[in-house]
Amino acid sequence: MMRRFIPMVILLAMLVGPPTTGVSPGNEPATLTGLASGIAPRNFAEMWDDFDPRAEPLETETLHEWEEDGVLLRVVRFRIGVFKGQPAKLAAIFGIPKSAVDSGEKIPGLVQIHGGGQFADHRACLMNAKRGYATVSIAWAGRISAPQYRVSEPEVKLFWDNKTNDPRYRQTTDWGAVDGYHAPCRNPKNNFLSVAPAAWTIDDVESPCNCPWFLCAIAARRALTFLEQQPVVDAEKLGVYGHSMGGKLTVMASVDARVKAAAPSCGGISDRDNDSQLYRTTISDDVNLRHIKCPIIFLSPSNDFHGRIGDLPRAVEEIQSKDWRVTCSPHHNHQDSAEYEVASLLWFDQHLKGNFEFPSTPETSVDLSEKNGTPTITVTPDAAREPLSVDVFYTQHGQDTETSSDRDSVVNRFWRCAKSTRKDKAWTAKLPLGTVDKPLWVFANVTYALDEPVTGAGYYYRIYETVTFNVSSLLEQVSPQTLQSAGIKPTLRPESMIESFGKDWNKEWFSHRPETWPQSTHKLHDEQFQAPSSNARLAIEVHCDQPNELVVKIDDHAVAVDVTKPDQWQQVMVSRSDLRNHAGESLPDWTGMGKLKLSDTERLQPTKPASGPPKIVGKNWQGNDPQFRNLRWVDPPSTYDVYLLAGQSNMDGRGSVDDLTPIQQRPLGNAIIFYRNPPHSTNTWKPLLPGFSIAPRYKGDLPSPTFGPEIGFAIAMTDANPSQKLALIKGSKGATSLRVDWDPGESGKPETQGPCYRNFVETFRLATDSLTRDGHQFVVRGLLWHQGESDSKTSKDVYQERLLRFIDRIREDTEFANLPVVVGEVFDNGKRDSVRAAIEAVGTRGAGYGFVSSSETTTSDPGTHFDAASQLLLGKRYAEAIIPLVSKRELSVKE
Repeated sequence: MMRRFIPMVILLAMLVGPPTTGVSPGNEPATLTGLASGIAPRNFAEMWDDFDPRAEPLETETLHEWEEDGVLLRVVRFRIGVFKGQPAKLAAIFGIPKSAVDSGEKIPGLVQIHGGGQFADHRACLMNAKRGYATVSIAWAGRISAPQYRVSEPEVKLFWDNKTNDPRYRQTTDWGAVDGYHAPCRNPKNNFLSVAPAAWTIDDVESPCNCPWFLCAIAARRALTFLEQQPVVDAEKLGVYGHSMGGKLTVMASVDARVKAAAPSCGGISDRDNDSQLYRTTISDDVNLRHIKCPIIFLSPSNDFHGRIGDLPRAVEEIQSKDWRVTCSPHHNHQDSAEYEVASLLWFDQHLKGNFEFPSTPETSVDLSEKNGTPTITVTPDAAREPLSVDVFYTQHGQDTETSSDRDSVVNRFWRCAKSTRKDKAWTAKLPLGTVDKPLWVFANVTYALDEPVTGAGYYYRIYETVTFNVSSLLEQVSPQTLQSAGIKPTLRPESMIESFGKDWNKEWFSHRPETWPQSTHKLHDEQFQAPSSNARLAIEVHCDQPNELVVKIDDHAVAVDVTKPDQWQQVMVSRSDLRNHAGESLPDWTGMGKLKLSDTERLQPTKPASGPPKIVGKNWQGNDPQFRNLRWVDPPSTYDVYLLAGQSNMDGRGSVDDLTPIQQRPLGNAIIFYRNPPHSTNTWKPLLPGFSIAPRYKGDLPSPTFGPEIGFAIAMTDANPSQKLALIKGSKGATSLRVDWDPGESGKPETQGPCYRNFVETFRLATDSLTRDGHQFVVRGLLWHQGESDSKTSKDVYQERLLRFIDRIREDTEFANLPVVVGEVFDNGKRDSVRAAIEAVGTRGAGYGFVSSSETTTSDPGTHFDAASQLLLGKRYAEAIIPLVSKRELSVKE
């Protein structure tokens, strides 16, 4: 990068002609006329009625100048106005492409407005100039970041104190007798949310003119005047953009008819709940939005505390302009990545330069009429450009009315990414819910490719480059009452598996630096992924090519965990006591968590009012980026009674979950399940609840709408022994036979085994290895077998011989030689006599065997698949049959 400092007089001549003195006469008329009869402005029109942003001379002075990469830049200061008898001056950085000066070309102009803790920054001017814009970055709070001219908080205070002899002294914004400064304000009691009178305010009664927001909006409108007076700027093509507090000021400045395009980010939509009625009728965002007529794009991250996405639909309804867009990054709070930040530049390219066309807002429609009770959404993006992707994000963490006091819930809300399927020009996605007592919020993001890479300065002036951009649909909000009246059913259940790190896992995670591997998620804030108990542990499997430390951070608590085994998967576990804050205090409990982050190093800050240097946890990562799998909750070390469940469709289960009571649909607190029905699998242990079954043509995720005998079995076993901890290993598949699919083959020769038998033995080993890895002990107590429909034409003797051989081999391959076995009778449809007789013969052969009758059961189809009530009954009978075989204690099954 070339940076060249050039003589002031030469550069001034290039830009605006001869320099002015910058001296303001002492007794000029006030910018704002006095109160009429002591009455302050009561509404928007009265507030702005006597202000003319062009009326006063600018009296521009240049404080510093240089050339960088073909861009002419200077620090300037010009007059805002005269308040309480003293002039106020606005410092800013102004930048234009030197080529425009040389050619005499008129180019669009932009006002860039920094946020509350930010600076006016030369990088915004530099990058915009390279794209063909003149930019003035205004230092309304007094802070300036430019080469050899930096004004931070200490330098602002030097300016206030007129310490001209200090080598760090720099001239900057001078608010004179009023106070438009921020972070800090010059007067400690100055308040941007107040219209009350004070010694430093314009009016001596409650007035919107006393509010610092109003002063800074005046400054922004004077910056428009500065731009339109520059010889190189096309005064008919002016835009305004800003971040955070600068977002609100963008909205306030965009009421000016000279603004032809606006792009507020993270502000300007949510300042609506001030206690002062006068503030609400003059300064509040809704008041200003109603006066915006120019094209406007809202950059609104989904979790932003300052510009809340829940207010976005109202904001769009309030503006007068019909030309609007929104871009909403999921999961982010007050920051964005490049494909969202670039929206501002593209918006200005369209409306100020005419060399880009923004796709229209995606059309969305939420359907609540599906028979299964699950909402669906249809997204139809603009077909003028071919989308690269269409992603649907939804949450139930929104509230009907959110205010600034809801900050924690806003910044930590978790957005699910729903898998969308394309059909013709539309995408559809199912939106399974966890409750109907909370609203549903949903929006779609459509990603498009850019014709060429775009480079710019982001919200915090980081230089980015992107080859894609995003257009969002407007947030749709569905109330609990609407969900309930439509018959929507909650289907999400508590889940111990937080993240499998499978396909598209990162769409529910986020990073402000996507070029690096650390990632964060708000999953732990969601009810589905909350810890099962206060003593649970957080486990994750890590693969890296060198020894490292993995940092696990939850909110302001963190721990560095050693990953010592390179080039292999290693499971690490974290307990609450491992996670510590800056003061060394452990995480008190697993409740109320917001953000989980996986990284290599973190800086823990002291909690106010404590102070001190940050505490560094972890160290720089060595080698290639890590890989992860199976982030999950693990119960404290326990001893489990393991039961094996195998068979075909009636063991897999076709009972309808909808036929169960709400209590029966809940997870069983003392039971877990490891389920495989290839290609479907839990891949790990899960809390037992109805839904570990895959019916024909079911293409969704687990839990499914059907269940097997495991629910009735676990309920009965728990009733018999409430302290017992159950672990069910279930391997089942419909339409499979003992003759082929469950054939145990030859001992030690997997290639001779049927696929179901081979998968079941593998499932057993995966499940028991997982228990051991998690620190649990276990005893395999028995096998439950329900199969035979596919072998109905087999003779009694042949099926009996095959079943006994199967049992012997299961005992051999699981290494439990005396494993008790209970076999279940298939339904009597009049065509299964031989297989029913064989099953009963095996189950009644003596010690170590048990039999479950299918008498008094009913089916949901003509004579094959047991309905919900019969599945519960069979599960209870399995418990009654197995208990005498596995226990020396006297247990009875409750009726």
